[in-house]
Amino acid sequence: MIYFLINSLYSYAEEMEKQFGLEMTANGYWFFIIAQIVSTLAIFIVFYTFRSIGLYKMAEKKGMEKPWLAVLPFSALYITSALAPKSKYIKTYKNLFVYAIVFKALAIVCSLVCDLIYGIRPLGELFSGVTPNKFLLADYNPLSNVLYLLYSLFDIVYIIISIMLYNNIFKAYTVKKAQSYFIWSVLVYVFAGTLMLAGIFIFVLRNNERVDYDAYIGEKIRRQQAYRNAQYGQGPYGNPYNGYGRPPYGGNPYWGNPNGGNPNAGYQNNQNQNAPDPFEEFSNGQDNSTTSSNTDDDLFN
Repeated sequence: MIYFLINSLYSYAEEMEKQFGLEMTANGYWFFIIAQIVSTLAIFIVFYTFRSIGLYKMAEKKGMEKPWLAVLPFSALYITSALAPKSKYIKTYKNLFVYAIVFKALAIVCSLVCDLIYGIRPLGELFSGVTPNKFLLADYNPLSNVLYLLYSLFDIVYIIISIMLYNNIFKAYTVKKAQSYFIWSVLVYVFAGTLMLAGIFIFVLRNNERVDYDAYIGEKIRRQQAYRNAQYGQGPYGNPYNGYGRPPYGGNPYWGNPNGGNPNAGYQNNQNQNAPDPFEEFSNGQDNSTTSSNTDDDLFN
């Protein structure tokens, strides 16, 4: 880590000298190095404290054995994995936390090896009040570049797995806000390079009751199906066609005819059978409702 930090500071100092003619002294290097280390430690302590307390409370409330494992660096990932919801709707990977631990350990090894091989000499120059020699930094050490690339790749994989584990915690303790918590955690890491917000979210959820994720998703699916049925099948008021009491095709468009066919059926079915005959003056005073069906054909006699 120290070598990577000095290397990035050297690139920054070189650019400042080209652009503004400002030369960074050894004291300037120390200022930025100390500021970077202090800020990184402060952010990590905040993240670590909130995450540890949150995981500990969750594990204790669930009745897990040895909840104090949440306080230890790598075992906290085991607690995180154990607290995830067991659901058929969540794709889980067995021992995912183990991969996170392995990749983080590999990243640390790459950083330590680079520090031991390339970081001691430039650090010694800074202690002597001399700015680092460019031949000891930047592109003059191909192996250091390979180690830095590997460090970055391993660390990214660790971050991805960690966010997946934390997202499962969100789903277990706050289904409705899980997606927004996940998105904000990713955004903060992308722009600030820290998982601190994810740790704070876990702390906030520490006293929540665990959610039955399968029951929640099952109810959500049931409601979606009911909504579709209301639109395309069963009407909102129990009508087998739609909300207007008529089939979509056939029948009077205002009263409807559940059997379709006759466009006047809705009118006939919804009118009083004793309604006045509009052609009464041509019926010779006879009641059409009681006449034989044979008189229906006698229109032109």
